[in-house]
Amino acid sequence: MATATVDGEPTSLLPVSVLAFGVTPESSKDLGETAASAGLLLTVLTDVTPLALIGVAALLLVIAFLRMRSTKPGTLAPSAAATSPAQPL
Repeated sequence: MATATVDGEPTSLLPVSVLAFGVTPESSKDLGETAASAGLLLTVLTDVTPLALIGVAALLLVIAFLRMRSTKPGTLAPSAAATSPAQPL
């Protein structure tokens, strides 16, 4: 039997051959489902999320471009006009 020293005292370790591990069909199915869900989560995080963020960025750029084109040269943008003080006559 193997021993280890813990806080200066020898402690006996349980032999590995005493432990009994069994694989049942239910445990095998559970492990398969766990691996499948982990794989799906990794796919979403590594493939889908960056594509969605690229789509959001492209949409924001299009909105900014359209807002910039809709204002006439020499005029303030709608948000800037609402916050600027009145011009004296």
